[in-house]
Amino acid sequence: MFKNSIDTLSIQVRTVTTLLPFLIMTIVGTSQNDKTIFILTSFLLTLFIGNNVIMCSIYALEEKRKGRGNYYQVIGIKPNTIILGNMIPWIIISFFSTILTFSLSIFIFHISVLSSHLLEIVFVIIILTIQSYCIGFVIAYFAVLKNNIKTAFYIFSIIQFFSGYIYPVDYIPAPLRYLVYVNPFFYGIDGFRQLLQLDYFLDISLYSKLGLVSFITVILVLGVKIISSKNWKWDNA
Repeated sequence: MFKNSIDTLSIQVRTVTTLLPFLIMTIVGTSQNDKTIFILTSFLLTLFIGNNVIMCSIYALEEKRKGRGNYYQVIGIKPNTIILGNMIPWIIISFFSTILTFSLSIFIFHISVLSSHLLEIVFVIIILTIQSYCIGFVIAYFAVLKNNIKTAFYIFSIIQFFSGYIYPVDYIPAPLRYLVYVNPFFYGIDGFRQLLQLDYFLDISLYSKLGLVSFITVILVLGVKIISSKNWKWDNA
């Protein structure tokens, strides 16, 4: 009963955080176009980044369930190679489906998106994709260790809440904003919104922000190499 209650609560929290953008933008009374584009980008980024993170754990646990993880480990194949091999087709399909959904939504709802920074936008999307894989890979390590996909959902729910891509950071209580500042996703999302001329929080130059995002990504990639070198618990013992 306790276990089911925790699962239900986590679902309710994710539902509320998904609805918050609409509620907040309605309260502050911004224009309909700004409101729609903010919610649209938040929703699609949540799906794209979130699914990349979660799918790392799903693929890792699938390899464990089929017993292939132990086999790969015996012949010397690193966990990063195992999971990345599964993730590349998924990321490609997810990326293009997200772009298609975004384009169709803009056309159907007559949303105007003004930006002269197309190359920067592509760069940020690529960086966020790499970050989502890196974070997902680290979470997958703990999901395999605990042999439970729920571990991935719980960890990601916390990251999601303090990332800035569900709703503006301005609405997070000041004492909790330190959790936002240590969230790798925050800086890429903030830069993405700045490029789309939406509300953004970090008041530094765009290229300083892109440099910071790149630096964080390098650290995450190094983290993947470290976690991949560990002995993963591929057996169920």
